[in-house]
Amino acid sequence: MDTQTPVLIIGGGPTGLTASLLLSHLVIPHVLIEKRSGPIAAPAAHVINRRTLEIFRQCGLPMAEIYALDEHREQRSVVRWSSDLAGPAVAQLDVSELAEDSAALSRERLANISQYRLEALLLEQARQHDTATVLHGHEWLGFADDRLQRSQVRLPDGSTTTIGSTYVLAADGAGSGVRSTLSIEQAGPSNLATFLALSVRARAPEGVLLNWCLDPKYSGVTITHHPSELTVYMRQLYEPWETPADFDDAVCQQLVDDLFEGQTTEVLRKDVWRMTAQVAERFRSGPVFLIGDAAHRFPPTGGLGLNSGVADAHNLVWKIAAHLNGAADELLDTYELERKPVVQRNCDESLRNFRKMDEVIRAIGLDPEQASVPARVLASAPLRLLPRPFRSSLFKLITLPVRRLLRRCTTSTTKQAAVQAAADDQRGHFDMPQLELGYVYGPGVATGNGCAPAAMPGARLPHVAITDKTDSSLHDLLCYQGYTLLSTGATPDEPAETFGLPLKRIDLSSLGALDETINETIDGTIDKPITRALALAPEDWILVRPDGHVAARKQH
Repeated sequence: MDTQTPVLIIGGGPTGLTASLLLSHLVIPHVLIEKRSGPIAAPAAHVINRRTLEIFRQCGLPMAEIYALDEHREQRSVVRWSSDLAGPAVAQLDVSELAEDSAALSRERLANISQYRLEALLLEQARQHDTATVLHGHEWLGFADDRLQRSQVRLPDGSTTTIGSTYVLAADGAGSGVRSTLSIEQAGPSNLATFLALSVRARAPEGVLLNWCLDPKYSGVTITHHPSELTVYMRQLYEPWETPADFDDAVCQQLVDDLFEGQTTEVLRKDVWRMTAQVAERFRSGPVFLIGDAAHRFPPTGGLGLNSGVADAHNLVWKIAAHLNGAADELLDTYELERKPVVQRNCDESLRNFRKMDEVIRAIGLDPEQASVPARVLASAPLRLLPRPFRSSLFKLITLPVRRLLRRCTTSTTKQAAVQAAADDQRGHFDMPQLELGYVYGPGVATGNGCAPAAMPGARLPHVAITDKTDSSLHDLLCYQGYTLLSTGATPDEPAETFGLPLKRIDLSSLGALDETINETIDGTIDKPITRALALAPEDWILVRPDGHVAARKQH
């Protein structure tokens, strides 16, 4: 029997599950289908930024449980460049304290949580809501009508059914079948680099979050997901001279045994991942909306991919609620108008960060453009036929100059200082509050280097503590079910368009917790910390959207 639902979500990753949680928060029935039999098996993304955690808190998620998933929360974390895991560092950054300068911008903090662990928690939470029907092992096959409101779905037993819906949220990932079916093109490079991704049971060097391995034998990066149990090793493949077929299970096991010298290792999973920097040309086609990786794919340098998908869902779901409540269709158009410039900026910045990493390689004295030379030489017809031991010896000979340069970087004070300076210049992409928290929906969204001015229209409402507890926030006063009007006294009956959604009124002058710190300003007017942070004078007001962005304000 066919199913009918207001919203069909295609894809059960973090973006799709966030959309489900937000829909349940608004008591909107929906169906989520995912072709996998369960949560993602690979560790995948790992940086969860402050804005994402603010959104999770607004969803009503158990924040203590989420933060407990961060295996790095109680230890120093460094990003390191070295020849291999055992060798001395050529350069390193302590990223544990990078966010301290911007800590006042949010109650939340950056967290390193493996996607497979986060996804499992989100799935558990999503299934607790009666409004959500979450179906794994269900594969979206295509649309069953020209209106794009009936979808054909293959069930686990191989049979098919049809799910009708008013809206479709395509959260089906980078290889989105929905996007392809709708013939939505993507702008940007489709393959910046190819990596062999090996999930390895091994112990990482103490305190090391990322380790760029510069010896050509390893040529990649390790990402610590659990310090004592799980590291992902991303070994770059120089196609077409190297292919995944060159790295069978035996070769991969030997490679990680050599890299994690002295340990008993196990390759738990092997994948091939191609890095792209693309944004879909359209985010909407009638009732269908692309969210998350279906709409955009970034290099991982900056950790913006998963986080941008969560923000997509946060922007869209309340607008669907308003549309169901009678708001005009034009409100749904604002999803693309607002989110596309933001994710394009995130994509561009991630790509710049990726290319900027080459500065460290150049400071060592190497040319990044020549990194593929050993693979090209060994792929030549005569040499490719040589037995593996001979090829290995030839590889060592070809790459000997690189290893000499790397040794010099650890013995020459002058050289090491130059490389460390290049590494220090990478600090910006390990903490980017302007991209996490400072984006503005509206004109000028893609400009500026700092966080948005306080409470300007289009910007996220600033975080301000509202009690003497450090974990309190002005954001606690907001509700995703409707708009919030913050004022210092009298307010208009209808401050601005709220699209038929409920309006919650809050008189900030009645908040007493911080009133004890009232100060007299130079002109004699009373100055309260909350109203000062929001730049509110008497009779001013701020109207805040369900997603925490300022819709309008009156200011003298």
